Amino acid sequence: MIAGLIAAAILSPFVAWGLAAAGWHFPFPRIFDRTMMATLLIALLLLARRLDLGGLLREGFARPLAHRREFALGLALSLVVIAILFALATVAGCGHLRPVLPLIGRALKYTAATILIGVIEEAFFRAFLLAGIRSITDGARR
Repeated sequence: MIAGLIAAAILSPFVAWGLAAAGWHFPFPRIFDRTMMATLLIALLLLARRLDLGGLLREGFARPLAHRREFALGLALSLVVIAILFALATVAGCGHLRPVLPLIGRALKYTAATILIGVIEEAFFRAFLLAGIRSITDGARR
């Protein structure tokens, strides 16, 4: 992780320069964050066999429907919160839906990326990190 942080710190200014030269402008913290994620992904892939990444992912995603009730509740709650936020945005803006409708279109445009990010985060936190911590704590108990 420290090597990934050092690599990201070294590479980020060059990535920012390359993006600016290509005509794209992003805030530097966002560039650093994405560079850090990419360097850590490369490190994970290079060490996948040694870390038993495949086994950890299989274990983490072994029972995908085991918590479907919690998933449904979380999804319902998030949709209620989104509806409340849209209602507040409508009231705060001219009192009609016209300013909110383009936001719905933009939200739909990013739905696939949102799902992909969720799967990647679950793979990292539930499968890799949690299973890795369990194996360390199980080894310490023995």
